Amino acid sequence: NDQYISTSITPTSDRACSALTICSSNQYESTAKGTHSDRSCTEKTTCASTAYATNPSSTTADTVCAPLTACTTVQYEAAAPTVNAGGITISDRTCSGLSVCTSAQYQTTPPAPSSDRVCTAATTCTNDQYISTSITPTSDRACSALTICSSNQYESTAKGTHSDRSCTEKTT
Repeated sequence: NDQYISTSITPTSDRACSALTICSSNQYESTAKGTHSDRSCTEKTTCASTAYATNPSSTTADTVCAPLTACTTVQYEAAAPTVNAGGITISDRTCSGLSVCTSAQYQTTPPAPSSDRVCTAATTCTNDQYISTSITPTSDRACSALTICSSNQYESTAKGTHSDRSCTEKTT
């Protein structure tokens, strides 16, 4: 089955058979073999660097190229396109949406073309603390201990969420 009849039998001569052409990995069979004809091989189309081959292992059809997905400014590349041993891109990239930090989080790692941003939960101040530095999109809040008035003092200014209490000496 790896030959075809290249010369038919005649009353005075035997038939002659020839080896079938074998298409290489960068070719496809453009004309199928027949009993009396060889197959034809044609070079596969090479996809542009902005595309990938949707049928890289086809042996009977030319390469079908599809454009690679381009991630937007609110996405990152979660999975890169796959490149086979022959250097042919054979799969599309996968884009995922960037995480959005909530008001109770701040960004500890900024996004990159191939990685998501990292959001971290903000510090929560206790009842014995006040917020001395507010949370920002890229920094945590800071808490400071509330001043405790001594027995010779009274609270002259009450604590706030963002301010310490003030203590004043009692008069005798």
